[in-house]
Amino acid sequence: MVWQGQVGKDLTLEEGQRAAELAALNVLAQIHAHLGGFERLDHIVRLEGHVTSAEGWLQQPAVVDGASDLFADVLGEKAGHARAAYSHFQQPGNAAVILTVIAQVRPA
Repeated sequence: MVWQGQVGKDLTLEEGQRAAELAALNVLAQIHAHLGGFERLDHIVRLEGHVTSAEGWLQQPAVVDGASDLFADVLGEKAGHARAAYSHFQQPGNAAVILTVIAQVRPA
């Protein structure tokens, strides 16, 4: 696990955004591996960002921007998505950011 701890305590906002970017890269790698590329990817439907946050820290949407921006840079128009940002005190593996992503895929 590269980025661990609570954003707003152990990590800065910028480090939280880097954690979200890395999580998004992992999502893209899984999509690419599963589909053999991005040609059949229609678009990202929904992104949920789960951010491990210090008590009283309220910038979770700004952390999730790291993932949204990376998707936009890599996928262009296919990156459009609904999204939500959640705050957690602790997550498995002490992960700073965990993403849940729903993607729509065109039939083969």
